[in-house]
Amino acid sequence: MALLITSALAVGFDYAGETLALRLQTAALDLTTTVPAVTGARVLLADSTHDLIQVLQAALNATPSLPGGTTFAVTLSPLTGLVSIACSGDTFKMVGLASSTIGAVLGWTSAASPAAASFTAQIQPRYLCLLASRESAGWSQKTPMAAAETAGGVSYGTRSGVVRWEDTIAFGFIPSDPGYVASLAVIGTPWEPAPASLGTLGTHTGAWSVSDCLAVALGQTCALARGNFQAIVSSSSERYDLVAIAGSDLAAPRVAYQFGPVWPAYRRWTVTLIRQSTGTRA
Repeated sequence: MALLITSALAVGFDYAGETLALRLQTAALDLTTTVPAVTGARVLLADSTHDLIQVLQAALNATPSLPGGTTFAVTLSPLTGLVSIACSGDTFKMVGLASSTIGAVLGWTSAASPAAASFTAQIQPRYLCLLASRESAGWSQKTPMAAAETAGGVSYGTRSGVVRWEDTIAFGFIPSDPGYVASLAVIGTPWEPAPASLGTLGTHTGAWSVSDCLAVALGQTCALARGNFQAIVSSSSERYDLVAIAGSDLAAPRVAYQFGPVWPAYRRWTVTLIRQSTGTRA
């Protein structure tokens, strides 16, 4: 069953920064790249100073002693959800990429070696949920107030000056677990991780799930691409929403089988999001 990713939810986290060893093969240069720390980082759905994809690209291109004509591009494929690093002007390798924090976050589980013009991660990034189906009524305002009506139909009361925008969204066709991702050959983020990782949500290595992202979302600003994921991947002007996940939906997620117990391959997740503002990848 082919599913196109149309929406995404990125969870915020703090990245401590680190140094990466880089080998340019043709130039026979061993270089060191410094990736800066980022508070409130996200994957893909963030501006250029907070999106770890763009942060890594900028750091690679700012590598001291990088020869002229050699540049790097770090991108996420909208069709596979995998991150790639490509080098123009030389071949390269990064033997320690999988053991680095940023490499693991972006999906590397094995070394970027031997030297090649490009490398693609083995799994999808952490802190990012890729979703194929979305249903909702759209954002609606919520205003605290005390109001009533007289017998003659005249309303009265008092209202707060605070307005917040909420939407309750049902995300469907979420693969139940990594086993169904593989057997159905789909690319969406599964609802739960592999059985061995159920007790270490949000901290384990390997492929993450929606449940992992929820485990680390408390107190974090998240970003939502609601139906425009394909455009956002390559655009610096396409907008996403900055949101918080309702606390009740972090404590007890509303999830059910898409097709009941007859076919447990897919889940349907209903969640309330509170919009803070919007942003772009610029």
